[in-house]
Amino acid sequence: MFEITPIFLQNYVNDLLEFTTLRTSTIHKLFDVLKVAFKRAVKLKVIKENPAYFVDLLKIQKTEMSVWDIGEVNFFLSKVYNIKRPSQYLTAYLLAILIGMRQGEILGLRWRDIDFENKIIYIRQTLSHDGKELRNAAKTKSSIRTIAIPDTLIKQLKIERKKRIENKLKYSNVYKDNDLVICTKHGRPVQPSNLNRGFKKGC
Repeated sequence: MFEITPIFLQNYVNDLLEFTTLRTSTIHKLFDVLKVAFKRAVKLKVIKENPAYFVDLLKIQKTEMSVWDIGEVNFFLSKVYNIKRPSQYLTAYLLAILIGMRQGEILGLRWRDIDFENKIIYIRQTLSHDGKELRNAAKTKSSIRTIAIPDTLIKQLKIERKKRIENKLKYSNVYKDNDLVICTKHGRPVQPSNLNRGFKKGC
C-alpha cells in the first residue's frame, strides 16, 4: 500500500511551484482541502498522523491596494455620468464612492431602508456573493449599520426611484418587486458579476 509521507507532499508542493503557474494562494487552498481529508483519515484510524501539517508552504505575498485619488474618482464619474445615457450602475457607483457601501450591501439595499427626510441609510440586508440569496445583514436592531447620505446621493437616489417606478409600470406582467434600489429592469437582484463587469467597462 502506497504511503503519503510529509516528504512526498513537500516534493509535490515544490513541483507545483516549479512546473505550474498556480498562485501561492491557490496552493494554500489546495492544501487546506488535503489537511481536512487527512484529518478525517486520522479520525477513522486509517493513518496515524496528518502528513499535510508538516509541509512548508510559501507565505502568501499580499499585494498593496491601489486607491484612486480624487482626480481619478472625478474622471471616472465624468465618464459614467453621461447626461444623455448615464451608466445603468451609476447609483451603485455613487453608493460605493460617496459613502463606502460594500458590494453586497449595495445590491441588497431596499427603498424602505432609506430615510430621505433624515438623510440616512440603514444596512439591514445584503446580497450573497453568488447573487442567489438576499440575507439579513443584522442579527439585532442594535447591530444595524447606519450611514449618513450627502445631498448629491439623495438627488441620484430620487432619479433612480423614478426609474424603478417607470419599469414597474412598463413591465408589470413580469416585474418582481423586491423593493431593491439596484435591480434589473424586471426588479430582480443584479448579479455581482454583472456589476463588476459594468465597473470594469466603465474603467
